[in-house]
Amino acid sequence: MGWNWATLIVVVLILAAVVAFAWSWRAMHREASSRPPTALMFGVPVVAAAVAFGAWFTADEWDWLLADGTVRSDGAEAPPVEVADGSERFVLVDGSQVTYRIDERLGGSDSTAVGTTTVLAGEIAVDRETPSDSVLGTIVVNVERFESDSTLRDKRIRHDFLESTEYPYATFVPTSVEGLPDRSTDGQRIPVEITGDLTVKETTATETFGGWVRIDDDRLTAEMSTTALMSTYDVGPIAISGLVSTSDEVELTFSLVAVPSGAVDELDEFELAGDPAPIDTTQPAATSAPDDAAAAPTTTVEPAYDTARFSAAVLPTIETHCASCHVPGGPGAATVEFATIADVAAVAADIALVTESRYMPPWTASDLSVDFEHDWSLSDEQIAEIAAWAEADGAVDVEPSTGLEPRNAIVVPLDADVTVAAEPYTGSVDQRDDYRCQIYEMPPADDTRWITGYTIVPDQVEIVHHAIFFRADAAVMDDARALDARDEAPGWPCFGLAGLRGTEQIGGWAPGQQPKTYAEGSGIRMEPGDFLVTQIHYHYDHDAPADESALDVEFADADQVAAADGAFDDVVVTTYLAPAEIPCRDDESGPLCDRATVIADIRDKFGDFAAIIPDGLIAQCGADLQAMMADTDGVGYASCDHRASAYGEIVGVLGHMHEFGETFRMTLNPGTADEQILLDIPNWAFEWQFDYRPIDTIVVGPGDVIRVECTWDRSLAPMPEPRHITWNEGTEDEMCYSTLSTVDR
Repeated sequence: MGWNWATLIVVVLILAAVVAFAWSWRAMHREASSRPPTALMFGVPVVAAAVAFGAWFTADEWDWLLADGTVRSDGAEAPPVEVADGSERFVLVDGSQVTYRIDERLGGSDSTAVGTTTVLAGEIAVDRETPSDSVLGTIVVNVERFESDSTLRDKRIRHDFLESTEYPYATFVPTSVEGLPDRSTDGQRIPVEITGDLTVKETTATETFGGWVRIDDDRLTAEMSTTALMSTYDVGPIAISGLVSTSDEVELTFSLVAVPSGAVDELDEFELAGDPAPIDTTQPAATSAPDDAAAAPTTTVEPAYDTARFSAAVLPTIETHCASCHVPGGPGAATVEFATIADVAAVAADIALVTESRYMPPWTASDLSVDFEHDWSLSDEQIAEIAAWAEADGAVDVEPSTGLEPRNAIVVPLDADVTVAAEPYTGSVDQRDDYRCQIYEMPPADDTRWITGYTIVPDQVEIVHHAIFFRADAAVMDDARALDARDEAPGWPCFGLAGLRGTEQIGGWAPGQQPKTYAEGSGIRMEPGDFLVTQIHYHYDHDAPADESALDVEFADADQVAAADGAFDDVVVTTYLAPAEIPCRDDESGPLCDRATVIADIRDKFGDFAAIIPDGLIAQCGADLQAMMADTDGVGYASCDHRASAYGEIVGVLGHMHEFGETFRMTLNPGTADEQILLDIPNWAFEWQFDYRPIDTIVVGPGDVIRVECTWDRSLAPMPEPRHITWNEGTEDEMCYSTLSTVDR
């Protein structure tokens, strides 16, 4: 551990421990009547020592918290090129850059994202008389220094796709250069084609760049471009449900400026390209008009932004709807951290983007839905205030170093009867998004009981992204234990649902969501031996600490059951499904584009029952499979009308799809005068699956119809190889799944 802030903190803690021991020694020699309590006298030095030495031995695990959270690498350094007789060493200097361009769909609009890094290094052995004998050496590019017009985009790319904290450099090693002439051509652009090995993260692949090179006196300039596939290097395509999706193709352009190495030493005007300028994250300083401004021609200008609007209208929204997740150590801090007002102001434009697109805060139900409890979406007025503030470059009327004060807790405590914990689970940063199911056994009971409320108690809040809860029959406990025994870690990998028959999804949780509680006299029926299964989505950034997230569960007590004449009204969770069939596009081909082959693959992975679901749903819903198979534009649609199979007041509405999902809708009595859109999600986000509870009383009765509709888009998520998408559990399968929770009073 080198001398840095972490070292200083450890030293201070050790000194504090020494002081604590000295105080304890002196206290022991006082009169008995004036001594502090024994527990305090011995406990303080012991605790101080434990903290100090614990910090020392684990410093490598936490000292990154004290480092610059945005960019950690300093520059770039390339190996020297071999210079033959008659050649001259040129080095890349200031003016060199690497640029990426990629088509994206951001916030519902098509655009091109452009990012640039000016931190790169390389050398060229230039033979002026015989240019064809020139040699281009290795080019090293600092990809952690890529900057675009969006700070949020840059940080997300660094952490989740380029993983540039771990892999800060990409290299290009040329293997051939075509097009250089045998005679000097000073001042002329020479078309060239350069082939070499490009390494990004841990993948090396051959790429060919086309472009030109020119030598003017003592300056070499060049520009060369290629189109690469992000999937080749495991950095894309990028798909963040509800916010952005990109193509797989990315255009890379190297713009190079080089001068003789001696010129760098002799002339001040040149700076090596590998020496980065510091990234300026401060806000622009306010400026005043010149003294002669009155003499200037009069023009109509927009009124200046009143910075007092920030503390009056913007900051309360940030502290109420954003801060609880994005404070240091919160589950959203890995994406963007709001420790101070300055942190918020620095990403003002990004906050405007994600709020205008309604990607954040995460509330996917649209205004077409019925009104729901605990709606933390933003009003049009709040979004307009943020947009105006962002237009003013994030101007603030508060000291930038002021800390944020979250106005909502990540988890609101529940007055629980029991806290049920699972075994500690440790994932791996090699699998950044990890979906893990675990058994949560209820305390033994001899009689029926009812769950009247529950919530998750996340242990490692910085990695617990969201959770989904299932009630499971006692009869499937052996099946659950068999799944648990498949590997040494507790629980089992699961994506979509629990991967276990005999379960019903009863709800979900994401940071900020209130505990699930049921109205007086109603609850989830639990027979003796029934248990809960929780699927937790872990998202790992820097490390993967062991997580022991628990469930707080509230049961109806004996007095409540007695007051309900011995039995509560059951909250009945009913499932309503629709088919899912999205065939390969016309421009895709491969063995898995055959539906029968995919269903055989599903049978091998998930068993015979899973393999009959796709055709079973087609038959149940009266869908036209041939028509669905003929729709080869990459976008799929399905619907299914169901007669309500459970009656009573609706107390929960939930929709579920996977990562190709685009829209979801559930409608009660469609096409009638009594039609109500129960839940409309125009931009499906797999990360945010909520169990919505209507505010108004809505009753489902005999003869009522429930329509479920889903759309999908194959371009929304990457796929290792083209595959027909059908209904099932896997990451490359889909679902159109929904539940209604009702209470028959």
